[in-house]
Amino acid sequence: MGQRSQQLEIEYYYYEDSLPTWKEEKKFADQFNNQIIELLNKHIGKISLQVASVDDDQTLATDFIFKEIRIGCRIRRIDALQYKHQFTIRTHSKDGTSNNSELYKLCTKTRTADYLFYGFGNEITKVLEHWFIGDMRIFRQEMLRQSCFSFGRSIPNFDGTKFLAFDLNDFPPEFIIAKGEL
Repeated sequence: MGQRSQQLEIEYYYYEDSLPTWKEEKKFADQFNNQIIELLNKHIGKISLQVASVDDDQTLATDFIFKEIRIGCRIRRIDALQYKHQFTIRTHSKDGTSNNSELYKLCTKTRTADYLFYGFGNEITKVLEHWFIGDMRIFRQEMLRQSCFSFGRSIPNFDGTKFLAFDLNDFPPEFIIAKGEL
């Protein structure tokens, strides 16, 4: 495992009046579903994935399901590619609480994502320009070892949500199952 990063960049992309809604972000990410499924099939094994229900997405941090395998997915816009060595997970919802955030779900619920697909998508070319597949079992082990909410760096968002940014080098090599870029 690499030495823990001392400083992670803080990112701010949207002004308060131009923040995308959950539906807008979901629509943006969904345009890459075929590429994501192709990459998951290649690196996890030939599986017949189905898109998770909105309820599974919002309550269990799950975007794709195959039998008992749950896969969370986050696609960021290409203007954030400078942060490709990081991934972020929401720690606080718009109401300011942490009990409905992705991190809370991942640390406390029993059937959340087994894998994380995290990528940077280009809305113009419709191509994923950088991505990785992470083993969430390893993530949860590291979170327990590091104390769930003290690992990573907190990033406030203009809409009242907060994220933790994690540097990929802070995780053991087996966290990354596969990765790629153009």
